[in-house]
Amino acid sequence: MAGILPETMLYPPRSYTRQLAANTLKLLGLEEKDFMRLKTMDYGTLCTASLQAMREAAAATGYRATWSQPVSEGFFKGFPLEVGIRREMAKVPLLIGSVQGERNSDVRRWCTDPVIIGSNKNTWDAGHTEKAMRIWFGEKYDAVREAFPRAYPEKKLQDSIFTDMGHRASILKVCNMRCEVEEHADTFLYYFNAEFPVNGGTVAWHGSELPFVFHSATYCDPLWLPHGRTEQLEKEMCTTWATFARTGNPNNPLIPHLPAYDPEHYGTLVWGDETTVRYDHDRALVDLLPQLTLPNDISGYGMG
Repeated sequence: MAGILPETMLYPPRSYTRQLAANTLKLLGLEEKDFMRLKTMDYGTLCTASLQAMREAAAATGYRATWSQPVSEGFFKGFPLEVGIRREMAKVPLLIGSVQGERNSDVRRWCTDPVIIGSNKNTWDAGHTEKAMRIWFGEKYDAVREAFPRAYPEKKLQDSIFTDMGHRASILKVCNMRCEVEEHADTFLYYFNAEFPVNGGTVAWHGSELPFVFHSATYCDPLWLPHGRTEQLEKEMCTTWATFARTGNPNNPLIPHLPAYDPEHYGTLVWGDETTVRYDHDRALVDLLPQLTLPNDISGYGMG
C-alpha cells in the first residue's frame, strides 16, 4: 500500500541520516554525547528542531527524506527498483496499489505559488485551472490536459495537479519486474481515488484507504462520503483485503472481477464514486507524471 517510491526516500543513505542527526543536535544546543537527552525533551521543541534539520539536510544534500532507517549491509539489501525482486518473494501473491494524491494531495508541500494554493481547487474556473496547470506542468501542459481526462473522466481537470507523480509509476514497474521472474505468483493492482470534503474538497491522501480496509472509516470525520458511500467502501475493501489474505486472490462477490496483472493489458480495481475495473486506463498519464520536475521550494520541506 503506497510502498513503492520513485526514489529511495524510505531508505536514505547514511550520509543523509548522519547530516540530519547532526543538524538536529546542533539546533538543540546538544553535543553528540548528549543524545540521550532527546528522550526527555519537550516534544514541541524536538519537533521544531527536527523539521528545521530536515530542511537544512535537504538543501545541503538535495535529498528529501524523513527520519528513516538507512539500508543495512545485512538482511535488507536495498530498494526493489535498485536491487530487483527476490525470487522467493515473487512466489508470494501480491495485492498492491496507491491512492490518487499520496504525498501530492496537498501541493503546498512542494509549491508556494498563490495561483495554486491561494484557493480551493473546486472553486477554480477554466482560466484559473489553465494558469495553475501551466505553472505546475510547464511544457507538458497540453499532454497532461489530454491524458488526465482519459484516465479519470469523473475527475475535474485541476485534480491533475494534486495527483501522485511517483508511487503509481513505480508500482507498475515492480509489477512488471515480478512478471519477469520465473515461477512468479499472481499480482493484483488497485487504485483509490475518492475525494473527501476536507478543505472544500481534497483528493485521497497518503494512507486514507487504511481506515476503509480496517472497517473504521465511519469513525473518521474527514473520510465521510455522501449517500452511504463510506460504509459501502468499508465493506468492499475490508472484504477484499480479508479475502486476499485468506486465499491469495482478492476477488469476491462485492467487487467486479479483477484479473491478475498482465504487462500487456493490465487491469486496475479503482475505488472512488463507483467501484470499477479499468484496463490500461492511465498508461499515457503515468508515462508523463513521473518525469516532471516539481517546482519544489526545498527550504519549505515539511511545512503546511
